[in-house]
Amino acid sequence: MTGATSTRSGSTRSALFALASLIIAAVVAALALAMLTVRPDGSIFNPGPLVTYGLPAMKVVVDLAAAATIGALVVAAVCVPVGLRAWDRLLDAAPWCSAAWLVASCVAAVMTSISSDRAG
Repeated sequence: MTGATSTRSGSTRSALFALASLIIAAVVAALALAMLTVRPDGSIFNPGPLVTYGLPAMKVVVDLAAAATIGALVVAAVCVPVGLRAWDRLLDAAPWCSAAWLVASCVAAVMTSISSDRAG
């Protein structure tokens, strides 16, 4: 029984490490993007193609990650019987999809802010 507990504890630690890494990556990406578009006097300059083409692409990634997260949970809750291997796989995929949703949303939020500052 302790072998199963230690394996589960190890997988929990690795999942928490992966989640922390994704959150740190999102924050670093958002800060880097913000720092690349702010002048020393505090004014915003035209970020160019990074935001012009990157923002629509990030919005697509946000929408796909949201659909994958919600879809996996709905299919697991409604369509697949509890205890099947497919049910376990869907519940294992949902946190990874939500982590991608988190990272993409953070980057898209910064890009949206830069885009709206540029227009105003």
